[in-house]
Amino acid sequence: MLGQYISLWEAQSLRPELRARNGGGIITTLLCYGLEQGLIDQALAVRAASQPPWAEAVIVKTSKEALETAGSKYVFIPYRRLVDKLTPSSALVGLPCQIRAYRKRPFLKLGLFCGLNLSPRGMDYLLKQLRVSPEEISALDYRAPGGGLWIKLRNGREIRYPSYAWLAYFFSYPKCLRCTDYLNHQADIAVGDRRPEWSSVIIRTERGRALFEGAIEAGLVRAVPLSEQLFTSSLMSPFYQKEFRGGYQSLPFVRVRGKWIEHLPLRLLRRIGLLIFRYTKRETAP
Repeated sequence: MLGQYISLWEAQSLRPELRARNGGGIITTLLCYGLEQGLIDQALAVRAASQPPWAEAVIVKTSKEALETAGSKYVFIPYRRLVDKLTPSSALVGLPCQIRAYRKRPFLKLGLFCGLNLSPRGMDYLLKQLRVSPEEISALDYRAPGGGLWIKLRNGREIRYPSYAWLAYFFSYPKCLRCTDYLNHQADIAVGDRRPEWSSVIIRTERGRALFEGAIEAGLVRAVPLSEQLFTSSLMSPFYQKEFRGGYQSLPFVRVRGKWIEHLPLRLLRRIGLLIFRYTKRETAP
């Protein structure tokens, strides 16, 4: 059910600033540890950017640079132009589709759990509904401390919008609807949300175990081993929808898509999205 793995954990970084974004801060902590100890020479990850889609792929070579990649960016960023710069001693942080694309490459693969990715059309729709022009934006955080979207405008004004993951039901990439890999089965270490400030961690390879246990011994990570039963008890509904129900394409609500959606008011679309979320949560229980 969980794919090949060595061990299962509930874990969090011991750096409070990395847990302030609602996650456990595990990926960033492992990158910093690996770079500082010389276990990896560089890493390919995603950091915030000042232009649409407000995220960019980057190769980091120091822990200071790795810290700039902390936090979730709910958008797909291609790696093609940078991946060939990686060596067997490098690391790649990626979504299941990215890890799978490079599964035969020899670098360390740190995988993220993934439900659906919001396409650029989805963010364009949300900004239009919030009456924000991209040219007005000076900074954007897809997952700000406290949750939700945070936008800072050039005039100093700040805008917050609560949880908007439901938008991906209507504005996701077609490949996301067909994807059946939530737990990043091809990664050396796979990490996802568990509860506030804690992550679920799957150690899939010996190389991944060496890095993770090294970070624990160095006092950088607090971790509790879990049985499979305990681990799966906190997995979110996207896991069941993708890996048990054949992906989001199996939902009739999600298959009904078209440009007409962009003309619906945000409040109405949000209501429909939350209804779909409740449906998947009810229907995907094992």
